[in-house]
Amino acid sequence: MSFKFGGFFLGLNLGRMGASRDMLGDAFAFSLDRGVSYYDGVYIWSSKSMDAPLLTADDRQLEAAKGVVSAIHLKDFTLD
Repeated sequence: MSFKFGGFFLGLNLGRMGASRDMLGDAFAFSLDRGVSYYDGVYIWSSKSMDAPLLTADDRQLEAAKGVVSAIHLKDFTLD
């Protein structure tokens, strides 16, 4: 199962995302407001700015993302 799962991600055409100063500032303010690390805030705010769901295995990050982005816990992720 993990091989198939890993193969799914290897087959995606992923690239780097640039981050504007404004987006990073918004992520910092969000982090302070939600009481999460800046690192978590950047991931959440990046999902928001790309209008993409957040896939995480971090329960605290998942909770912080509520009401901001669509978030899916890795344990609930399926390839269906």
